[in-house]
Amino acid sequence: GNLHVDNLLIEGVTYTATPTNIPEEISACTTTGDISDDLSVTIDDININGFGKSEEWLPLDEISVEIKVENDNSDDKIKDITVGWGLYNADTDEWYIDDEESDFSLADKKDKTIAINFKLDEDIEDLSSGDYTFYVWANGELNDVPLCASDSQDIAMQIESDFVIFSDVKMVDSAECGMDVQVSADVWNIGDDEQNEEKARL
Repeated sequence: GNLHVDNLLIEGVTYTATPTNIPEEISACTTTGDISDDLSVTIDDININGFGKSEEWLPLDEISVEIKVENDNSDDKIKDITVGWGLYNADTDEWYIDDEESDFSLADKKDKTIAINFKLDEDIEDLSSGDYTFYVWANGELNDVPLCASDSQDIAMQIESDFVIFSDVKMVDSAECGMDVQVSADVWNIGDDEQNEEKARL
C-alpha cells in the first residue's frame, strides 16, 4: 500500500516567453480588477468616415466609437466612474492618441453609452503599417472599493505605397454664372513612397 521513491531527478529547459507590450493603464486596471464583475465596459460600435473600415484604419480617417458602461450590481450605485480610451502601438510601446472622459455615477442595473470622435491627423509621420490596439477602460468605486474593467479591439493600420489624398476641402455652397469660385484643400501624401509630378483634377 506504500510507494517510496528515492533520488527523484526532475529536469527541464528554460523557456522565456516573448512579452506582449501592454499599456500601464491596462496593467493597472487588471491589477485593480472587479471580482464580482459589477462594472463592465465594452466597445459597442466603431464607424469610420474615410478610406478605412471598422478594424482597418488609414491616416486621416475620422473615427467614431460608442463605449457602453454598465453597473451590473443588483443593489448599489457605482460612483466616480471615469472612462479612458486610446489607440496603442505595441511596437513602439506608446499611445498614438489617448484621452479621458469626465466622471459620472451609475445606479444599479443602469448603463451609459459614451460617444467619442477623433481624427488620425496628428503626427501622421508616426503612423506606420502594423498592429495597433484600441483600448477602453473604466475606473469606479462601489462602497469605497475601487473597481476597474477594460475592453479592446485589434486594429490594423494600413499604409499604402502610393496614396495621395485631399482633406479639409472648402468651397462655397452656391455660385452664379460668371463668379470666381475658390476651392481650397490640404493635399497629403500618406503613402510610403515619395511622389513626383502630382496633378489635381477638379
